[in-house]
Amino acid sequence: MSEIPLDSQPGLPAYFFPNMLELSERVVVNLKETREKPVISMDKPSNTEVRQQEFSKDAERIIPFTLSLKWELINNRDRCGIAQVLAKGVNPVFLRKILEDIYGTELSQTGIYVVAGLDKTEGQVELSNLTLYFPEVEHISNLNNRHIIISNNPFLTILTLPIETRAFFTGALLEKQLTQEEDALSNHFQKPLNLRDIMAYAKKVDEIEKVKQYMDIYLRE
Repeated sequence: MSEIPLDSQPGLPAYFFPNMLELSERVVVNLKETREKPVISMDKPSNTEVRQQEFSKDAERIIPFTLSLKWELINNRDRCGIAQVLAKGVNPVFLRKILEDIYGTELSQTGIYVVAGLDKTEGQVELSNLTLYFPEVEHISNLNNRHIIISNNPFLTILTLPIETRAFFTGALLEKQLTQEEDALSNHFQKPLNLRDIMAYAKKVDEIEKVKQYMDIYLRE
């Protein structure tokens, strides 16, 4: 199945960047404590190699565009799932928008785009190419191949989905107004959205023709 195409030609939907900013605020707390791949014991994942990391507000804004999560294993006794954090590449169109919001549109005149590979209009730019110039990106890059313990936070699930769809699913979750205990541990990523929820938000943002694609992506294992 083909992915939903980017609406960046000629422009992204109006909800895209506001929803991505909301997503960053909803997941950053779960990314502040990471660890090497835990050794699963009979009690709980080992707490060795735990790293605490605070993010600047600018670094937080980059999270939804650069990080992905991959479910790895489960501790059956504590019902505790573990996810790997992946931070390798980023869509240059998206990152230019965020960086110009941070540094100003004059950034495009500095020559850094060409050196860092941000002058591209497609494909991905490796984060390692950007850390020399942008400390915000370095903070995110340091999370690559680290691990987090999964909580009930349903917004974490969105980081397992294609970047182009994350703003839509964030909006659908916000509309649903969940009241569950997001700090509780979970064995898997939470997927509380159903067809009714996705249809409702698709109607709101005039994307009803994409509902099947959104459903297929959201329900994919």
